[in-house]
Amino acid sequence: MLHNAQHYACVSEDTLCVMFVITTDCEQAAWLERVDYMAMGATSSIEKNSIDECQDYCAGDQSCVGIDVGRDDEPKQCSPHTGPNAFISDNIVNQTGTTSYELITTCSSNRS
Repeated sequence: MLHNAQHYACVSEDTLCVMFVITTDCEQAAWLERVDYMAMGATSSIEKNSIDECQDYCAGDQSCVGIDVGRDDEPKQCSPHTGPNAFISDNIVNQTGTTSYELITTCSSNRS
């Protein structure tokens, strides 16, 4: 549950921005979601039972800056991204069936 949350809609010519939430309380991570897009350069894939588990994995890892998840995969195939340039526009490409989640903010005390 987000308290004191502010919702911001991204306005973009290329429609890569969907919506994200910035909160003043640190109860959960905030993500920028890009439906039918992926960021190039993931070096591994892990299996989790849900998108929430994929996001929790990333939010708990100090080096993770976002993930790509195949929406129809069961179990979910999560491809974590690291590095400051993982989500620059040159690295984001169309990928039907994949949703990209860029980590906007997280509770720093929850990261290892």
